[in-house]
Amino acid sequence: MSPPKSGSASGTAMGANVESLKSMNANTSKFAKWYVRVSTAKVVPYTFMARSERVDATRFECVLVSNDATQYMFGSVPFDFREKDAATKAAEKYKIGTVWEITTPAFDPRAKPEYNGCPIKNVVLMTKPTTLKAVPPMDTLHANYPAKGPNVQLSISGIMKLLGQRTFVESSGSVKVPTKTFDFVGKFISLSSKKDIEKGGKTFKVATAEFVDEKGGKIEVGVWNEGCALLETLTPGVGVAIFGCNATKEQGEVKLSIWSGAHKCTDGEQAQSTSRVCKPRR
Repeated sequence: MSPPKSGSASGTAMGANVESLKSMNANTSKFAKWYVRVSTAKVVPYTFMARSERVDATRFECVLVSNDATQYMFGSVPFDFREKDAATKAAEKYKIGTVWEITTPAFDPRAKPEYNGCPIKNVVLMTKPTTLKAVPPMDTLHANYPAKGPNVQLSISGIMKLLGQRTFVESSGSVKVPTKTFDFVGKFISLSSKKDIEKGGKTFKVATAEFVDEKGGKIEVGVWNEGCALLETLTPGVGVAIFGCNATKEQGEVKLSIWSGAHKCTDGEQAQSTSRVCKPRR
């Protein structure tokens, strides 16, 4: 069990069986419990083929954080043929900012860690057999235990360093372009107007978003289709954590992109302090 942080509820007061998120696994699920805050939440639409028919599906995704802001993970309610509106119901239930007690956690067996930028790669199912109990705001001991928002380890300067060091395997023909998924925190500067781009015989709406960090590092990210709606509500100058940014290398050039599955969070000490960073280097 992780030691309590300054200003948080003590480990003794919370109980001996309250564990950190990084300790959530099949063994601890038998006896431990966790208190988490919903930091982001969204319904993600997608399609797949079943019995030669196209199925329009949705799943619910959220980012969960506990006492240690550097430990966060995805929660999920997958699509279910028996309850096709499960994702919508989950979005109505698991509101951003709400706190939940988790016991008997189970994990999504279909989750792909290579497309997950969270430090904890397991994706906890927010449906049976996982048990979730809402923590009322008046229960301040437990409601104040989770951090207000995640603390993302990668800044803009860190991204540039990472991409400079990373070796991408060159692709050709029909081989999928190598992609790395990561999370980052930065100060949102601007979002350009959308324009049409033809790619692979399809037309996409693409805008360009600009972010900076406290060291003056600057990046431009392509924002594709519904991903634009994620950033359109941001006020220029606000600090924001982005979960699920993609880096791909095509013809020797590294490109950063945000798609509809990405998440954002402006809550928490890190995002708020990022709002005061310096201007980008010229």
